[in-house]
Amino acid sequence: MAAAGYRVTLTEDGSAAWALLQQESFDLVVSDIQMPVMDGLELTRRIRSHDTLGKLPVVLVTHFGTP
Repeated sequence: MAAAGYRVTLTEDGSAAWALLQQESFDLVVSDIQMPVMDGLELTRRIRSHDTLGKLPVVLVTHFGTP
Protein backbone atom coordinates (compact mmCIF):
# COMPACT_ATOMS: atom_id res chain seq x y z
CA MET A 1 0.00 0.00 0.00
CA ALA A 2 2.83 2.40 0.78
CA ALA A 3 4.21 1.84 -2.71
CA ALA A 4 0.88 3.06 -4.13
CA GLY A 5 1.23 6.35 -2.27
CA TYR A 6 -0.84 5.56 0.82
CA ARG A 7 0.42 6.42 4.30
CA VAL A 8 0.52 3.10 6.16
CA THR A 9 0.80 2.72 9.92
CA LEU A 10 1.48 -0.73 11.38
CA THR A 11 0.90 -1.94 14.91
CA GLU A 12 1.98 -5.16 16.59
CA ASP A 13 -1.49 -6.13 17.85
CA GLY A 14 -5.11 -5.05 18.15
CA SER A 15 -4.60 -3.35 21.49
CA ALA A 16 -1.89 -1.10 20.06
CA ALA A 17 -4.12 -0.37 17.06
CA TRP A 18 -6.97 0.63 19.37
CA ALA A 19 -4.70 2.98 21.31
CA LEU A 20 -3.41 4.55 18.10
CA LEU A 21 -6.92 5.03 16.70
CA GLN A 22 -7.75 7.15 19.72
CA GLN A 23 -4.70 9.37 19.17
CA GLU A 24 -4.54 9.83 15.38
CA SER A 25 -6.96 10.17 12.48
CA PHE A 26 -7.21 7.41 9.87
CA ASP A 27 -9.32 6.93 6.74
CA LEU A 28 -9.41 3.12 6.86
CA VAL A 29 -8.45 0.19 9.08
CA VAL A 30 -7.21 -3.07 7.57
CA SER A 31 -6.90 -5.72 10.26
CA ASP A 32 -6.20 -9.41 10.53
CA ILE A 33 -8.86 -11.32 12.44
CA GLN A 34 -6.22 -13.26 14.37
CA MET A 35 -3.91 -10.99 16.36
CA PRO A 36 -2.37 -11.23 19.80
CA VAL A 37 -3.78 -9.35 22.80
CA MET A 38 -6.94 -8.11 20.99
CA ASP A 39 -8.19 -9.81 17.84
CA GLY A 40 -9.60 -8.02 14.82
CA LEU A 41 -13.20 -8.83 15.74
CA GLU A 42 -12.85 -7.17 19.15
CA LEU A 43 -11.05 -4.23 17.57
CA THR A 44 -13.94 -3.82 15.13
CA ARG A 45 -16.50 -4.05 17.97
CA ARG A 46 -14.70 -1.24 19.81
CA ILE A 47 -14.50 0.90 16.68
CA ARG A 48 -18.22 0.41 15.93
CA SER A 49 -19.29 1.25 19.50
CA HIS A 50 -17.13 4.42 19.68
CA ASP A 51 -18.88 7.78 19.23
CA THR A 52 -16.44 9.30 16.73
CA LEU A 53 -14.86 6.17 15.20
CA GLY A 54 -18.09 4.28 14.63
CA LYS A 55 -18.29 5.02 10.90
CA LEU A 56 -14.62 4.35 10.15
CA PRO A 57 -14.33 1.74 7.35
CA VAL A 58 -12.81 -1.56 8.53
CA VAL A 59 -11.55 -4.36 6.28
CA LEU A 60 -10.91 -7.68 8.04
CA VAL A 61 -8.61 -10.22 6.44
CA THR A 62 -7.85 -13.79 7.39
CA HIS A 63 -6.13 -16.90 6.19
CA PHE A 64 -9.02 -19.10 7.39
CA GLY A 65 -10.15 -21.44 4.68
CA THR A 66 -6.88 -21.45 2.77
CA PRO A 67 -5.50 -24.92 2.08
